Amino acid sequence: SVIVPEQYKSFVFIENKFASTKDGPNASNLIKFVKEHCTPEDYVVMKMDIDGGEWTLIPKLLKEQILQDFVDEFFVEVHFHHPLMSVHLWDN
Repeated sequence: SVIVPEQYKSFVFIENKFASTKDGPNASNLIKFVKEHCTPEDYVVMKMDIDGGEWTLIPKLLKEQILQDFVDEFFVEVHFHHPLMSVHLWDN
């Protein structure tokens, strides 16, 4: 749980849901969310810890220009034991 000081609540927004590229009861379509709630002028910090899902989500964020046009700081927990890391010999 994050506590936002009262003086910052008007311009700080925290979304803590399962990140996806589709809407669902427990999932947030991250691409849609950013396009609806952010502008390129906003200062956007994105933190991602989705246990291997970053390998499918990050390329989609790049394709849709989300990281390039909206995100100023991007923090991601990378899971190296993923099949896509096999070209770097980091998958085992």
